[in-house]
Amino acid sequence: VSCVVVDRHAVSDWQRWATDTLAAGMFILDTDVRGTSDSGLAVIHDSTVDRTTTSSGNVSSLTKAQFTALTSDPSSFLSASGYSDETPLPTQDALFELYRNRVIHVVEAKTAGSGPLIVDAAQAAGIDSGHLLLQSFDQSYLTDAVSAGYPACLLVTDLTTITPATVKGDGIDYVGASTGLDSVTVAACHSAGLKVGAWTY
Repeated sequence: VSCVVVDRHAVSDWQRWATDTLAAGMFILDTDVRGTSDSGLAVIHDSTVDRTTTSSGNVSSLTKAQFTALTSDPSSFLSASGYSDETPLPTQDALFELYRNRVIHVVEAKTAGSGPLIVDAAQAAGIDSGHLLLQSFDQSYLTDAVSAGYPACLLVTDLTTITPATVKGDGIDYVGASTGLDSVTVAACHSAGLKVGAWTY
C-alpha cells in the first residue's frame, strides 16, 4: 500500500503544490493552523510570518485578509527550484473547500480558539469524520472535534507522561509522541484503545 503524506509547513507555493501533490497521489494532507485576529484560520507553522514570507509580524496580529494578502518567500528557505517567490498564503477553510473529502485532512490546532473554528470550517465544507483528524499539543483544543464526532490526536513530547485510560476516556483516539515510545508504554496505550504514532522534528 502506498501512502503519500504532504506536510504543508515545508512548502509555501501552495497553488503549485496543490496541483502537484494530487497528481502524485496525495491522500493525506498535514497542515498547521493558527488563528488570526478576526478568527481566520491561517495555515502556517511559525507564530510569525518572518521566516516564510516577505513580511514580518505575528500571525495573531493579522486579519485573515491581511494574512492571505502576504506573499511567501520559498527561495529564502527552500533549495527546490521552480517555486514562485510571490505566492499568496492559504487558509484552512480554503483547503477544506478545495480538497473536501478527496484527502484526509490532518490538521494541527496550534493556538487557543482555533480548534472549534477548524471544526466549524470542516462542517461547512462537508468534511466527514473519515476525512479529518484534528491534533494538538493542548488537549483542550480537541474538545469540539470530539463532540462533533471527528477523531482527535493528542500530541506529546514524551509518551510516558500521559495516562492512557484517562486520555481515551476523554474521547481521544490517537496519541503522537517523539520519545518514550518503548514497547511497554505503547502496549499500555493499545490496551486502553489508543492508536500510537511517532513524530519527529
